[in-house]
Amino acid sequence: MSTIFMKDVTFTVADHDYAAQLSSCTLTPNTATATWAGFNGATAKNTAAADWQADLTFGQDWSADGFSRYLYEHEGDEVEVEFAPKDGGPSFTATVTLTPGSAGGAVNAYAESTVSLPIDGKPVLSPAA
Repeated sequence: MSTIFMKDVTFTVADHDYAAQLSSCTLTPNTATATWAGFNGATAKNTAAADWQADLTFGQDWSADGFSRYLYEHEGDEVEVEFAPKDGGPSFTATVTLTPGSAGGAVNAYAESTVSLPIDGKPVLSPAA
C-alpha cells in the first residue's frame, strides 16, 4: 500500500506555486442521487455525474505575491491549477473559477481562510512518475 503523506506538495495557479501558503487541498466530488419510491416498496435510483470543487485552506498573505491577494484581484477568472503530492502521489490538473477568501481573523492567531473553487468538469489525473 502506498498511502500519500500530505507534507511536501506543489499547488500551482497560473504557473505560480502557492503550496507554502496552503495547509489543506482537497479535490471534492459532489454527487446528486435521485430516488423514486413507488407502492409496495418499489424504488428506483439514479446518480448524476459528479461535479467537483477544490477546497483550500490557506494562511492569509496579502503581499504582492500572496495567494489571498491573487484570489481577491482575480475573482471570477478561470485558471488552470495543478495539485501534486511529491510523496509518490499522482498529480491533478483542473480549471477552476477563482473566488476570494475572507480577510482577518481571531485575536492572537494566524489569519486563515478557506475557499471552495468550482472546477470545470472533472480533474485530470496524471499517475505518479
